[in-house]
Amino acid sequence: MISSKRMLLGLAGFIAFGSFQASADVLAQYTFDDGLGGSTLAAESVDPGIVANDVVLADFNLANLGDFSALIGVDDVGPSLDLSQDFLSFTLDGGANTLNISEVSFEWGLTDAPGFDFDVYLLSSATGFATSNVISTSGALSAASTATNPPGFAPFTLDVSVDTSGIAGLQGVSGPVEFRIYVTDSITSGPGHFIDDISVEGVAVPEPGSLALLGLGGLCLFRRRRSV
Repeated sequence: MISSKRMLLGLAGFIAFGSFQASADVLAQYTFDDGLGGSTLAAESVDPGIVANDVVLADFNLANLGDFSALIGVDDVGPSLDLSQDFLSFTLDGGANTLNISEVSFEWGLTDAPGFDFDVYLLSSATGFATSNVISTSGALSAASTATNPPGFAPFTLDVSVDTSGIAGLQGVSGPVEFRIYVTDSITSGPGHFIDDISVEGVAVPEPGSLALLGLGGLCLFRRRRSV
């Protein structure tokens, strides 16, 4: 028969394992398609341990570009990052969990790219909303910053993936964390920017208190069975 001491050691190991052993998963994903031929600002998939609020568009609009995307005209943004200009945002809340956010990715594009400078910026409430707090200036875009589309004005798209695993402010996040996406360009008329397929990956880690309660519940059940 297992002794109470061994049981306690086992529960302690379980709590430690639950606190530190977890693999990255998709915490939330936004595609702007409701699966019924319409559009939606709600997350398509959400980790059961967290809450993902609807996307806030500001001057962005949902547009059907083959599938639904968040679209903003180039005349609504400026040539350099200005935090008072329009942005797209969404908020995740771990609730009783802390969040370790390892990656934020999305598709960015232009309905036409006639060869002008542009950039995309990601910021979060956990790291600060200031120009000095930019998580990524999308270095992947720099090589394409004067991209020109082939004839036919086909949309120009680029997958943006931001590794946030080394950013201290996005590890062990307790409570809501808001993300904002800004775009800039060097012209005042022409094509529009669009954002699609936003995905946040990471781990939702139960608070130690929740794990301890689970462990105590298991111990009480074990002791009750022994006394019967």
